[in-house]
Amino acid sequence: MSPEALAERRDREREGCKRYYQSLPPERQAFLFAKWLTTTLPEYQITREAADNHRSRWTEDEELYVLANLGIAAREVALALGRTSYAVYARRQHLLRQERGPAQGGC
Repeated sequence: MSPEALAERRDREREGCKRYYQSLPPERQAFLFAKWLTTTLPEYQITREAADNHRSRWTEDEELYVLANLGIAAREVALALGRTSYAVYARRQHLLRQERGPAQGGC
C-alpha cells in the first residue's frame, strides 16, 4: 500500500474515532478523558523523556518484540525499545489490524 493510501486510511479511521467519541454521552466522554489524564498522559511523558528512537522507522525486530509482548504494558515495551508509549499503542494496533485485515479496523 502506498504512503498516500495509508495516510488516507489513517485519516478515515481517525475521523471514525472522532465521530464515535462525539456520539458518546457527555458523562462517558468526561470519564474517558479523566482516565486518559490520570494514566495515559503520565506514561507518555515518562516514555517520551527516555525515547531515543522517537519518530524513527520501526525495524522488523522491534515489531516482533511488540507482538511477542502484547500482554506487557505499553510503557514497559516502550522503555525497552526507546519508543514512546503512544508509539507502542499505535504500532500494536497497526500490527494487529494487519493480521486481522483492513475490514476489521476501528477505535
